[in-house]
Amino acid sequence: MPVDPTDVARRDRLHRALLGAARWGDASSLDTVVEQRSTFSEAEVAAWWAQAPVRSDAHVNHVYVHVPFCKSICTFCNYKRLRPSSPELLRQYLNRLEGSLRTLGPALARHRFHTLYLGGGTPTVLPAQQLGRLLDLLDAHVPFVPGGRRVIEADPAVLGEGRARVLASHGVHHVSMGVQSLDPAVIAAHDRGRQDEDLVGKRVAELRAAGIRELSFDLLLGMAGTTPEGSLADLERLIARFEPAWVDVYALTPTERYLAASFEGDFEAFRAWQTPFLAEVDAAIPGLARRLGYHLGGSPGHHWSLRRHDGEAGPVARALGRVATAVHPVVSRLPGGQAVAGRVRGWVERVGAHGGPSYTQLVSEQQAPMHLLGLGYSARSRIAGTARFVYEDPDDDPLAEGPAHYVGSRITPDDEARSYLLHMWRDARPVSPETFEHLFERPLASMAGEALARWEAAGWLTRGREGIVVSLGARDEGLRRLLWLFDEDTLEESLAQRRGIDRSAEAIAARLAPHAVGDEVSPGWRWVDVRAGTVVVEGPGGRRAEGRVVPDTRADHGATLVDGPGSQDGAAALGVLRAALQGSGWGHDGTARRRPRHPAAQR
Repeated sequence: MPVDPTDVARRDRLHRALLGAARWGDASSLDTVVEQRSTFSEAEVAAWWAQAPVRSDAHVNHVYVHVPFCKSICTFCNYKRLRPSSPELLRQYLNRLEGSLRTLGPALARHRFHTLYLGGGTPTVLPAQQLGRLLDLLDAHVPFVPGGRRVIEADPAVLGEGRARVLASHGVHHVSMGVQSLDPAVIAAHDRGRQDEDLVGKRVAELRAAGIRELSFDLLLGMAGTTPEGSLADLERLIARFEPAWVDVYALTPTERYLAASFEGDFEAFRAWQTPFLAEVDAAIPGLARRLGYHLGGSPGHHWSLRRHDGEAGPVARALGRVATAVHPVVSRLPGGQAVAGRVRGWVERVGAHGGPSYTQLVSEQQAPMHLLGLGYSARSRIAGTARFVYEDPDDDPLAEGPAHYVGSRITPDDEARSYLLHMWRDARPVSPETFEHLFERPLASMAGEALARWEAAGWLTRGREGIVVSLGARDEGLRRLLWLFDEDTLEESLAQRRGIDRSAEAIAARLAPHAVGDEVSPGWRWVDVRAGTVVVEGPGGRRAEGRVVPDTRADHGATLVDGPGSQDGAAALGVLRAALQGSGWGHDGTARRRPRHPAAQR
């Protein structure tokens, strides 16, 4: 596919204007380039689950339960969380969750769910009895596969022997502890309460005594009061003393509260502070992982994941892993072999102690078609090719009576496929055309042909044995390059939304007054129609020309009329309307709808 330099220049202006208005965090944020958010009832969501696609050959499904309670609200936290201020608050949370499961349960019967992940907040804030009730409700209404993986997040300060026994009795075999730092002074300074290495050690002993031996830890990189050397020392100390299955190191994403408390509200000051952390850890962590016998994965600059080489895998999984590694070079050379070898290797990387898949929100990590069922305040769900949405309490009040509702948007199979590509290339992973076609039942070129042509012409694309890799460069440049995965109309609508430009037929007609549909706007040419984003003029002999109303990328506001089909014939008429539109002041009085600068993420 040839690349027209004029198209490239126009698209570059559009991409730069959109990034200036949107302030996305990273490539994963591009999932919401254009998102028409709506509110849905539980009955609507149940109907979607009842019709959701099932691919028996490959589908892997996950459950995420958000428990939004924390004993204290850490300054750095950007998740939905509440203080457990009363027993009634905890009871109401469980009552609403039970109502949701009773409504959704019959629609879920067609599916099988392979993993359960309890996150938060702090799920272990729930007393042992309520924790047991939550797990009983899930088992009663969700069709889990036998022996599937079950993981829970825990704060060392609120765990204890009673909770450990409940978790073990309900098949939870992995606990992820949010340690963040081993320095008690840093923990206290960030409103996290009391925590030190000895407390972590006590909780590890209690869990292992209850039979839960698979543990992991989270560390946070770039907290005020820490140093890169101290963070690396914490990482090494946790591994040496406790031998966890893995450790995740996350680069801190600051909340407004965190910026105000530690950096006088200045994001650029925070970024200058964090930059040496990212550089030093990125340079040191590969050698540390090798020395300690851990495999390094994740997304450098954002998330580093150190996993034990045995991966806590069972003997069958370990044996399959050795076989997959041995045969990969041979299988990948056979017709269709790259896709087969990639899927086998991806499965082996995901298996854990129970030999099944690990929880993930992303098809790019699963490498298989998947659905995600999210329950609890702010939990995200994703029904493949259908919708993505967030669980909300009535009136945003956790104590309110009544069922949950959901806020989100419908999506198409194209949206699902594009999200996969965004996350794969964000993480510098090769995309196999064969694997892509297996996952989404369409050729990669039909989804990304224009982008691939642009990247190849610019020298940003590499084709290797395992697939296609795209060089993205620095953050803003990478986002500009990835925007080629979207068609121009979609990006123009996204920019219009953020500038507060209403492109409905009614709004366009109002902006072009005193011209009106039916008026002659140049000799022999009349304005005959207006549609969302489009005006139509008609001339002698029934000739027609269209103009598209788009945001003006040469300015930071306003809209203009660009030539559409038949524009040569109707150039004069479209020119009259263009001049009227640009003189209307459109955009000056609009209210730009911008997304938060630092959007909250969810596991």
